[in-house]
Amino acid sequence: MTEIPHSHLKFDIPAPPVLYSLEAWEREPIAQGIRRIKEPAER
Repeated sequence: MTEIPHSHLKFDIPAPPVLYSLEAWEREPIAQGIRRIKEPAER
């Protein structure tokens, strides 16, 4: 097998996932928490 010269600098490495936790278990507080988490990402 022949080694072909190449560079790894061209690869786009995705950002790691971000984990969030909510201490709510009822529907409306969970929905509000999700809206709060999504808010900064949309700006």
